[in-house]
Amino acid sequence: MSEREAVMEHLQTVQNLFKDQLFSIPDYQRGYAWEEQQCQDLWDDLELLDVGPEHEHYAGTLVLHARPESFISDDNGDNFKQYDVVDGQQRLTTLSILINEMIRQLESLGETTLPNALRVRYIATTKNGEALPKLQLNRDTNDFYKKSIIAPAKDITEAPQIMSEKRLADVQQFFRDCFDKQKDLLNEKYLDWLNDMRTKIISQVKLTVYPVPKASDVGIIFEVMNNRGKQLTDMEKVKNYMLYVCTKLPECGGEDLAAYINDAWKYIHETVMAYDLASKEDALLRFNWIVTQNYRAKEWDGSKSVKEKFSLKSHKNLHGEEWREKLRDDIRRYVELLKQSCKAYCDINSPEKDKAFDNIDDANLKKQVVEYSHKLVRLNTMAIFTPMLIAFRLNTKTTPEEYLDLLRICEKYAFRVFHMMNRRADAGQSAFYMTAFDYFADKVNSQDVYGVIHSWLTHFCSKEDFEEEVDEITDWYGWRGLKYFLFEYELHLAKGANVHLDWAAFQRKDKKDTIEHILPQTPSKYWKQHWTTKQRNEALHDIGNLVVTLDNSSYSNKGFDEKKGSPGAGVCYANSSLFSEKELCVYDDWTYETYLRRREKLANWMKERWYIEDYEGDEDISETDEEEDEDIE
Repeated sequence: MSEREAVMEHLQTVQNLFKDQLFSIPDYQRGYAWEEQQCQDLWDDLELLDVGPEHEHYAGTLVLHARPESFISDDNGDNFKQYDVVDGQQRLTTLSILINEMIRQLESLGETTLPNALRVRYIATTKNGEALPKLQLNRDTNDFYKKSIIAPAKDITEAPQIMSEKRLADVQQFFRDCFDKQKDLLNEKYLDWLNDMRTKIISQVKLTVYPVPKASDVGIIFEVMNNRGKQLTDMEKVKNYMLYVCTKLPECGGEDLAAYINDAWKYIHETVMAYDLASKEDALLRFNWIVTQNYRAKEWDGSKSVKEKFSLKSHKNLHGEEWREKLRDDIRRYVELLKQSCKAYCDINSPEKDKAFDNIDDANLKKQVVEYSHKLVRLNTMAIFTPMLIAFRLNTKTTPEEYLDLLRICEKYAFRVFHMMNRRADAGQSAFYMTAFDYFADKVNSQDVYGVIHSWLTHFCSKEDFEEEVDEITDWYGWRGLKYFLFEYELHLAKGANVHLDWAAFQRKDKKDTIEHILPQTPSKYWKQHWTTKQRNEALHDIGNLVVTLDNSSYSNKGFDEKKGSPGAGVCYANSSLFSEKELCVYDDWTYETYLRRREKLANWMKERWYIEDYEGDEDISETDEEEDEDIE
């Protein structure tokens, strides 16, 4: 038999596929992952497909494994064989959504008999009076699929909570929009078109169906299949592997462990989505590993590291007759810590969320933690500090006050080392990761952690180095830390009052729109009369001549008297909602001497705001430590 003949032998239409079979997507499978582009391709293929038995559309492969409880009967007495979907869950789920939306379109035209028959055939029959879906998704998304995707429209109540649920809802809306567009375009011919589309989907769309006879082959085939197409994330691969291991522990709580893993992953997916961090779940996996398993960042190899740590073979070789119990307990502990790390990681990266740091009861203390967490996020050098912050949250002995102190010293480190001294974003990383690991393991205390950070801060940016940088008159306008500095100065002047400067908008906009040169870059006659060329060249881009603004274009190259203005006189410093601009009104004129006075004021404040005495402990810092660092941002 030729390869083509072998493929043809396994081809099935959608109609044959759903005739007497029920499908379940195992929990070890990833959540729904198709997006608009894949659905658009399917829709385009169907539109181009001519109606007729001589035309067909090949939709891909479906690999199935018969479940142990092979047959089930519905209320009509029909028997169905049950299968796990080893490969092809994405296209099978998409086809079910497409068919369901087609049924709803028929119902919207007043049809009843045909939609009811199609729903029973392709979407859900009944057993004991309850809906029995033809397709069951994995535990992460099955409830949402039943209640919000295939349920009658009037019964839909749930909003998506995790990314795979959102994708299901997005695809449902995509197909609904496609149908509605055709409905508006074809008017009275729409029903004929809809019936043609029904014929194409159920009779002309074909899949190559392969059975997997041996349960032992399922895991291997799944791994091979998922190396194709859209890649699984490391987080998905770890979950899949853990659930696979659970099937090998049937006599020592494997089923209960699988339920715990599914619940933990559901929590993780819901949490990262609620915090808008779904795209960063692999970073969470990595940081958790550094804190709880191995602090050597270079040895992290994604899901492979987890598989090696919790492999069946290694546990069997190392732990004798009790290896199954040991493996079960080790996996449960790992998953528990990953779940705890998830909340800590989300709080660290999205402190603006309502649920962030809800473990802190003291309202004032929580406010300070949130504020300093925001500062670290704004400095955009989170990777080096994240393991320490997670370790402090995982260690149950840590107090909120200790966590706040950690945030404060990390913020000073980030500003002085990375922004003032322009060090690489991983300067000190190896020492920090090892210290995070040791703190989690209770080998060091919080003061030891502060000491490590302090020693490296002094190593890279001593008090003398810092003050020299601050006092240097140079091009501060090109400094990458300028916006953060000016934003912090605005907060300082506000003294707790509301600041009318949104960081996200400020960071996003160009400097030319948000930072004002008091002495303008293109000086008019007014400025040339007040400043020499040498003075202008020296002061133009220096920190003393720069101020945050909301409307830089309005100032242009006007004289200082016009820029200063008076309250109620339109766009001017005196009428600004920003404290930094209003502060300029204390000056009668803007001369070189005035600029120097303001510069000295800003410099003194900077030295005070980010002051820390030079470290005098015995922390040993070697060049080797620096060379071991590896930038991971």
